[in-house]
Amino acid sequence: MLTEIKSWEKDVIESPIPVIVDVSSEWCMPCKAMIPVLEDLATEYEGKIKFLGMDVEKHRDIVTSLDIKAVPTILFIYGQKEFNLVATVEKLVGARSKIEIKTKIEEILGEHRDIKTDSSDRS
Repeated sequence: MLTEIKSWEKDVIESPIPVIVDVSSEWCMPCKAMIPVLEDLATEYEGKIKFLGMDVEKHRDIVTSLDIKAVPTILFIYGQKEFNLVATVEKLVGARSKIEIKTKIEEILGEHRDIKTDSSDRS
């Protein structure tokens, strides 16, 4: 299971590595179908990308401020440590394949080679 966001500031803004947020809801069947895909990717990119879950019902203020209108939505957030804010937010709306998400991750990591990974990354 993905770790649920507790504090947007601490979990996302202060993250030294890019963050992927799975915006979903308990009642959303496509959201539930995405969980194993995201969990696999979280294991594969451990130390390079932080994966978090965010329930739309619990975080309505964030959902509204990011103009999220449908679930599932996957947010790709990076550059936040450099600028002390959410520098870049990209979205994929709707259920997506592992390949589509992985392609986006590789694009982000490729464009931002200067993004530091945490010390647990030994590859």
